[in-house]
Amino acid sequence: MTVDISDEMDRNTNFAEAQNSHSNELFSPSAKEKGNEEYNNKEYEKAIEHWLRAYRSCCYILSKNVYSDAPEKDKEIRVLKMQLDTNLSIAYIKLQDYSNAIHYANKALEYEPNNLKALHHKSVALFELCEYQTCIDCTEIALKTEPNNSLFKRIRYEAALKQKQYISKSKRIVSFRFFKCRNLTSDRVRRYSAAPVPVNLKKIQEMTG
Repeated sequence: MTVDISDEMDRNTNFAEAQNSHSNELFSPSAKEKGNEEYNNKEYEKAIEHWLRAYRSCCYILSKNVYSDAPEKDKEIRVLKMQLDTNLSIAYIKLQDYSNAIHYANKALEYEPNNLKALHHKSVALFELCEYQTCIDCTEIALKTEPNNSLFKRIRYEAALKQKQYISKSKRIVSFRFFKCRNLTSDRVRRYSAAPVPVNLKKIQEMTG
């Protein structure tokens, strides 16, 4: 089989251009810093747009193993991606998009399981989604790293309080429904017992012959 050298060179050139494009975009001030600026200006959607652009560049570079022969550079990209994950997570919280907030917090935690920023964002999002037990579990992970962290203690306390209130309310609802159902059943039995039984005189005459 013959190989067209010019085609192979074109493919290599295209790959190199794509690689350089992502690298330039990633390390340009607009890649991450502009997102930070927009976030500080409370332009959360614009911040997400900039951060996602940098995030995709990180994902592309890592997927192509661009820095497989440069471990320090590869680690730098992974750390940057984790930082973008935590940034995206808090930005989505600001937009009340808690599912995406949890998604990116989890991505950051895949790289660094005890990342306090990611754990904080995740616990806040879980709290807002009324996932109180999972929220408590999340704060417990953080408190193993920093046992005296007042922020996580407060979130855990609030989540436990809400969970207790929710369970208490659920029990009251179940109890009320059971009581109402029992009363309805008793009422029906009383009405049935008090109702006159129809007498079939013809049938009685036939039986007594």
